[in-house]
Amino acid sequence: MSLKSISRIIALATLLIIGLFIVLLIDDEQKIQNISRDITQASTIVSSSMTRTRTLLQFTFIFETVLLAALVGFILLGLSQRVLHPLNALRSDLRAAEHDHLHVIASTGPKEIAQVAADAEHLRRSLVNQTDLAAQSTTARGVPARAPPSTRSATHAAKRSATAPAGERSRGGAAPGAQRSGPAAGRDAART
Repeated sequence: MSLKSISRIIALATLLIIGLFIVLLIDDEQKIQNISRDITQASTIVSSSMTRTRTLLQFTFIFETVLLAALVGFILLGLSQRVLHPLNALRSDLRAAEHDHLHVIASTGPKEIAQVAADAEHLRRSLVNQTDLAAQSTTARGVPARAPPSTRSATHAAKRSATAPAGERSRGGAAPGAQRSGPAAGRDAART
């Protein structure tokens, strides 16, 4: 073998190696382009998926907010219907019974409120019965029945304090005969 043929073989081998590298380089370039295209497609898919997820989260947040507001509204409405209305009715019955002793206190509403109303009605009846018994007792003894405190005159109260035993306190809080000061002293002076 001559030097010429060896150099040809080396040149041919070099060309083959260069050609192989070019083919591999082109193949790698195509793979890189395919990977770049896949990344772009994946990025588009991820971006659209993120947009859908964001929209779904916003819709879910709005739906949950509306649902929570409705739940709070139903709870407040139920509380108002089941508790507040019966309590207001009981309060108005109690106020009516304060002025009209024969007014019956209705037992309505939930069990606990109805029990309180029934207890208040029992107390009202007991007080009316005791008041009637006291009135009958004083009438039977020949003592005229006393008017309620709001209708008593000032002179009646003065007579009562003048005839009260020395150890008892008068309605004003001072012992009979004790010196008063302020507006009470002026009233006492006007009575005598």
